[in-house]
Amino acid sequence: MVDLQNRSHETADVREEGRRVFITLCRPEIDNAQNVALMKDLLDITEALRDRDDFDAVAIRSPSDHWCTGLDMKEFAARGGADPNSAKRWDIMLANLCSLDQVVVGLIDGYCLGGGVQLAAACDIRIATERAVFAIPASRGHCHVD
Repeated sequence: MVDLQNRSHETADVREEGRRVFITLCRPEIDNAQNVALMKDLLDITEALRDRDDFDAVAIRSPSDHWCTGLDMKEFAARGGADPNSAKRWDIMLANLCSLDQVVVGLIDGYCLGGGVQLAAACDIRIATERAVFAIPASRGHCHVD
């Protein structure tokens, strides 16, 4: 068994309580926007959960006002654009969540945008508050219907 609680993650906190695993997104200052560190941390966490049978459920949550607001555009602009390795890590992490035998629950509040919608879609169950707003802003203006 991999002890997730003793691993260091800069942008996510992991707690195991009995047979439940709680993943808390920890970038409240930027509404849990996805940066390289968050993508690496979530990949590390989901890799560690694969092939384990000592838990029954995973809950993904945020202690801040928003679930996940998609890409951290300021970080990606400062880096000169998106890193293809980050996108690959994100896709593998989503696949890891989808492949878990245990139930994965997204506890969604506030904005759930772009990559946040992808993260929510990878969950088996999504529980959203009345304040939850789902959107994929990157799709605005790019779809033409004739």
